[in-house]
Amino acid sequence: MKLHYQDTDIKNMILDTGYTNFFQEHHTDMIELDHGGILGMGNVHFREILTKDMRIGYGSLRLGYQAKVSFTNPNHSVNMSFVLKGSIQSFDRASNLGTVLLGNQHNISYSPGFDGFMEFSDTSTIENFEVSLSPFFFSEHLPNENNFFLDFLKSIHAKKTSRLHDSNLLITHQMRCIISEVINCTKVGTFKKLFLEIKVLELLLLQIEQVLGGKGTKLYSLSATDIEKMYHLKQILDENLDTMPTLKGLSRQLYLNEFKLKKGFKEVFGHTIFEYIKHQKMEMAKRMIVEEKKTIGEVSELVGYKHAHHFATAFKKHYGVLPSSLK
Repeated sequence: MKLHYQDTDIKNMILDTGYTNFFQEHHTDMIELDHGGILGMGNVHFREILTKDMRIGYGSLRLGYQAKVSFTNPNHSVNMSFVLKGSIQSFDRASNLGTVLLGNQHNISYSPGFDGFMEFSDTSTIENFEVSLSPFFFSEHLPNENNFFLDFLKSIHAKKTSRLHDSNLLITHQMRCIISEVINCTKVGTFKKLFLEIKVLELLLLQIEQVLGGKGTKLYSLSATDIEKMYHLKQILDENLDTMPTLKGLSRQLYLNEFKLKKGFKEVFGHTIFEYIKHQKMEMAKRMIVEEKKTIGEVSELVGYKHAHHFATAFKKHYGVLPSSLK
């Protein structure tokens, strides 16, 4: 598989991977590649992990100016596409088809190759995660007892560009967790390859289940912009566990009223803001006890408890064991 991105206006090369038809070229190896650089007023960072049957790619792109970017990929593949932030608009000249993926949306598509362009609005920042699978690998793992997938499989066999679902679907919190596990994986060698294959299949399973369940863009009552704000809120909470801001302060910071803030967070993550903070503090406490070998008294104070026995009671209620049993 060869990817080539070039600004069509000023002819700057944005990304050229320098390899071709990867699915056939490498049979057992796993290769990891990093691409990046400064592009005028913007920058790009993209990481790829390649195996015999799949290519995982993720990163961010900000051009800092309005641009149309030429994009070519001669390899035919099934693509699991996730836009984590921003939006991606693309047009394929060969099939004469255009697609738009907004922030927090995903879909599965088949392409016998792509030769077209993507458009970015002024100062647009894109964060995306994608997995390209060999058609054979994908077909082997697609449920064959459901007629819903027959048309998509026919398109693959006919080498015709198509999408599994007519509408884009919303990325769930469970999907984001798997994507985060892939991006932050610290395993190496064969163990990493096995781990990534398992996680990609988990992600594919979630996508297929969502398609079969008919859970399209009405999965949440929130808009895509508000869902993105919920993930921003989660980041704020994670970074300020020791000095937690007030709901009023968070509401002003995110330009959402307190009711929508609380309701939206629970809708996206399945927990109230208070429950999430408590869980994260308990996780932090467990890590300090097990990995940093801190005393119960030290940990109790660091996670905001005045008395160690109150912390021990809360810890046991959360995990079912006393913190002292972990030492």
